[in-house]
Amino acid sequence: MDFIEISTLMLYVLSHLTDPSVSQVIDMCMPAQETNTYTFDFQLIQRLFDLSELQIMRDEVVVSVGDTDSSFIDYFETIAQTDVSRVLDGMISIRLTIRNVTRHDQGNWRTNYLHNGRLYQSPELNCYLKTFVQPQDIWCQAKLNGAILDVRCNTHKTFPQALCVVRLSKDSTHELVRIDYTHESFLEDTSSYFRSTCFISINISNLAPKELGVNVTMYPNVTNTPQDLNYGEVKSLHYNLIEQHGIETHTLCTVREFVDTTPEAEQKTVNMNLPLESTLFTKLVTEDKTSHEESSESTDLINEHAFVTISLTCVMLVSLGLVVHKLVICRRLRKRQNDQDNHFYEVIDSA
Repeated sequence: MDFIEISTLMLYVLSHLTDPSVSQVIDMCMPAQETNTYTFDFQLIQRLFDLSELQIMRDEVVVSVGDTDSSFIDYFETIAQTDVSRVLDGMISIRLTIRNVTRHDQGNWRTNYLHNGRLYQSPELNCYLKTFVQPQDIWCQAKLNGAILDVRCNTHKTFPQALCVVRLSKDSTHELVRIDYTHESFLEDTSSYFRSTCFISINISNLAPKELGVNVTMYPNVTNTPQDLNYGEVKSLHYNLIEQHGIETHTLCTVREFVDTTPEAEQKTVNMNLPLESTLFTKLVTEDKTSHEESSESTDLINEHAFVTISLTCVMLVSLGLVVHKLVICRRLRKRQNDQDNHFYEVIDSA
């Protein structure tokens, strides 16, 4: 009788190895998101279950054991729970639920049959489970450096290291130059995590005045396959490349700005002392005017050397709820001598 039972068991195991369609086989675990629940769901033949004891293991630790009356004993009830239900055609369904996934749940999960003191590996469940943490608190900032738009996106917590995929608006003429990364590891509750940053450079030299949409997907590099994008977060950025022309005499500047209209950018204070160095353009005045009150009156825009600053343009844009990243073209003006009412200025150099 024992020989017949062992033969039945061996034939069952061999049939699964040669024909996985005989029953449901889990040979690849989908990654598990930490702090969420996770379920292994598979089926096996009732008769075989009646002949032997089924063990569910993680690495070398027995998590749950099912006996011949189709009931399970969970050795770690606060961590995992096993449920059994009967289905048609002599099959039973096994469902093992991890209540709260942690890093400790990573490992090789498998099922074994124990019969008359001998252990047989079962093919129903045999896979390596990886865990991940979806990137959290993603924030991005952009800066225009000549013809290159540099976008930097950070996440304060993720696991494993995060990567970025960038999608740009279809109607833009652009070139994605490169993506670079930095990763900083840290410990939290005995588990390791990463602060990941991706540095994105986009060539916009051929971009006409129009809108530019940038979608950045930060995702944990769990399996190193496109599937990992499903575990990422998308940050959508929207920019307008505009031409601004001053309408008053003392704002004879032709200014080209790259404006960030993202909600978080609208809450930031503009630094009026913007970097304006460029070999393509002439000298630009960079007097620091950090207060709206200081720059609200046109006469305040004339400094002690009688040069017009670019603070007015910045203030005009801030009042519209926009944030200037960089001014790239401007004319330098000078107050005419003996002009007491500050109405006339002459161009002393231009772009």
